[in-house]
Amino acid sequence: MSNISIVVPVYKVEKYLNRCVDSILAQTYSDFDLILVDDGSPDNCGQICDDYAKEDARIHVIHRENGGLSAARNSGIDWVFDNCFTEWITFIDSDDWVHPRYLDVLLNVNLQNNTEISICGFMSSYDDSEFVKCSGESKVLQPEAFWVENKGNATVAWGKMYKTSLFETIRYPIGKLNEDEYTTFKLLFAQKRISVVSDALYMYYQASSSITRSKWNTKKIDALGGCEEQLLFFEEYGYKAAFCESKRMYVFSIKDCIKEIRKSEDKKKNRRLMKNTIKSFLYRRYHNKVLSTDFFCCIYIRKLIIEQFILIRINVLRNRIRKAK
Repeated sequence: MSNISIVVPVYKVEKYLNRCVDSILAQTYSDFDLILVDDGSPDNCGQICDDYAKEDARIHVIHRENGGLSAARNSGIDWVFDNCFTEWITFIDSDDWVHPRYLDVLLNVNLQNNTEISICGFMSSYDDSEFVKCSGESKVLQPEAFWVENKGNATVAWGKMYKTSLFETIRYPIGKLNEDEYTTFKLLFAQKRISVVSDALYMYYQASSSITRSKWNTKKIDALGGCEEQLLFFEEYGYKAAFCESKRMYVFSIKDCIKEIRKSEDKKKNRRLMKNTIKSFLYRRYHNKVLSTDFFCCIYIRKLIIEQFILIRINVLRNRIRKAK
């Protein structure tokens, strides 16, 4: 029985899939199961997955109807619980690739520090960038401290190694973009300590067709819903610093939505959809129907943006004062 399960959702990445899988097969730590989840990909990805499985017994392929990234990840998690019972699990997106010591380092720091989640640094790439030298050094942090310092890395599913048992009651939300925003914080804040590796062991490929760079569609509002879930959670459990950081990201998500809605074909409909999402959040947060009206929704949005603008100006002034000293 292997020790680590690697779940790779696969969809329309024929051009990049070999690079991803080859980086996994080149790992210095070889005791793993690789689960390739073909999410009904219309290109040759399914055949590529099957060809790899014929060559390596550690590779298992799931062919399923297209259901999106969350559904594919969940299928991989379910397969792990049903078939191999590995102690650790990690997720790699099929257009990304990993350092040869990715598994080795993330596993070892969890064992050394007695933690159930380890996280590595990452690099963004638009081409076939190479990794820098890996030191394997780590530090142990409380989840809130990591969240505040590394929000961009804290929310994503990939670049982390989790104790498989953490997923006994958690799955990714079906049909959502930015599904990580709804899920990763629940895993992190269930821990008292996490291991953090500063080395960039994960290469995040940013293709022009990726979700984060694609044109407007209404599901981009899902990012607001993820931030709102975080805000409600942090407020309820008293994570003040994490709440402030998520509120900052919430403001930026709202501003991005507003900016992109202005360029969309049906501005009125999309604006209404965004307002309804925020109104629902206000109702849940304040338990008051009055605050979920259009008027108070608009006031709330403006208040958030003004607050963030003031904070940015204060930080700029602080930095100028420090430099002057």
